[in-house]
Amino acid sequence: MTPPAESIHGAVVGVVEIVDVLTPPEAAAFAPWFFGPYGFVLANIRTLRTPVPEKGRLGLARASDDLRRRVARALRATDPHRARPASRTS
Repeated sequence: MTPPAESIHGAVVGVVEIVDVLTPPEAAAFAPWFFGPYGFVLANIRTLRTPVPEKGRLGLARASDDLRRRVARALRATDPHRARPASRTS
């Protein structure tokens, strides 16, 4: 595990798809990793080779067009055969 002093701060380091949201009764099988009011089930997890600088936020936030473009470029550089533009949901 990376020591906290060596962790990357203020950057997007990867991209995931949230494919489901669980509540505590649904997530009992995932204990001890699940705690709190909601748990996100993730898929298509992609780590960026080069982090994309971006100010952090608390909670979920809609990515700006500029951030989506920068992350899409970073994804193409990480794996040009697999990368696809970050989708925009309403």
